[in-house]
Amino acid sequence: MIVDSEDILSALKEEYAVSDSIVIPIYSDIRKHRVINRVSLLYIYIIDTGKEYVILINHSDKIFSVDELQFINNDKCKYTYSSGITNSVNIDALYYMSNLHNIKTEELHTSAHTYFYNKYWRLDNINDVIPVLKHVEYCSKVRNIVLNIRENRSMQGFDEYNRQVIPAFKSIENNGLATYNGVEYTKYNLWSITGRPSNAFGGINYAALKKDDGTRERFISRFDKGKLVEFDFDAYHLRLIAKMINYELPNTSIHTYLGKYYFGKDLITADEYNESKSVTFQILYGGVPKEFENIPFFSKVKHYIFEVWDIYKRKGYVETPIFKRKLYAENLKDRDIKPQTLFNYMIQAMETEQNVLIINEIQEMLKGYQTKLVLYTYDALLFDLHPDETDLLNIIKEKMIYPIKCTTGHNYNKMEAYNFE
Repeated sequence: MIVDSEDILSALKEEYAVSDSIVIPIYSDIRKHRVINRVSLLYIYIIDTGKEYVILINHSDKIFSVDELQFINNDKCKYTYSSGITNSVNIDALYYMSNLHNIKTEELHTSAHTYFYNKYWRLDNINDVIPVLKHVEYCSKVRNIVLNIRENRSMQGFDEYNRQVIPAFKSIENNGLATYNGVEYTKYNLWSITGRPSNAFGGINYAALKKDDGTRERFISRFDKGKLVEFDFDAYHLRLIAKMINYELPNTSIHTYLGKYYFGKDLITADEYNESKSVTFQILYGGVPKEFENIPFFSKVKHYIFEVWDIYKRKGYVETPIFKRKLYAENLKDRDIKPQTLFNYMIQAMETEQNVLIINEIQEMLKGYQTKLVLYTYDALLFDLHPDETDLLNIIKEKMIYPIKCTTGHNYNKMEAYNFE
């Protein structure tokens, strides 16, 4: 039912106030980031009554204006893709809990969507001219999926994803990366097996911006006399693994610490230090060879690897280290899972979950400041620092928990080491 009169709008508000609902926004432009996009229409399904409502906002068929949408925010549950609606349950997170990927929305498009997107892909706001009934047909497919997976809300780890993971990365997306020509927006895909997000939008892989081809040079501070500041975790995976296996590593160089075991001496050379780094990462991602099993750290790592593997084989799942989301063997049956593979999955899950906790604490602290967190790249956070807020650097350093290296610069390609006093 298209909301094209006050009577229909009143009926919608009355039903919406007392029932859980499914709310699906259709954005006008398929090429624009959601931050700078506009909503073409809003599809609302009232779960208790089974009624469908469509509010036309920017669609070309609009004949009735809904002046305010504040009624959308109430204490009833809303299944939606939008993070701006109160008490919302993210549809992708719901699906991800039992499938380890998000809904492939392109597979739900109608033939009309496919035709318009292929033939008129250069046209701005293409969804504003696709027939409303075709959008409703698409939304109905999403609705049916949601109705079949609502019980996933009770799955272990869902609440953390819905309340912590999604808001953490949406908040970074919202800030954007300033360039000489405006602002670019990133888009984090959170729906990998381990939860480790990729980050690409508009043909740019923001998770792997190269240092040697000038790609980073266009990224600058949005503030006059501001700077970009990057906090880079030192030997992060090693420290996360140490936490997972309850092993205390020194706050000094881990590669020097392990190098003493490799080379059997207290002082190692620069070449031996580099070799130590190489050996350590080969061991972590390739397995612990016999000659290193007696090193206390790697002895505990090997024990942990096979302990996790035993749980996985006996129970049919393992739980991620912090949020306790279950990785089910059933969902991994098409992959060649071995003990080392599963261990690597656990490392990546630990990395993401720990970082989410750090990001959310930093974002909460930054409220009231102009400085912004603008990019996440697994073991590093990039900030756009306002020139009057340099005192934040020490606060952020403390909230990073683990040892870090810090660099600053006027653009992302020319970053220099920053030494804390």
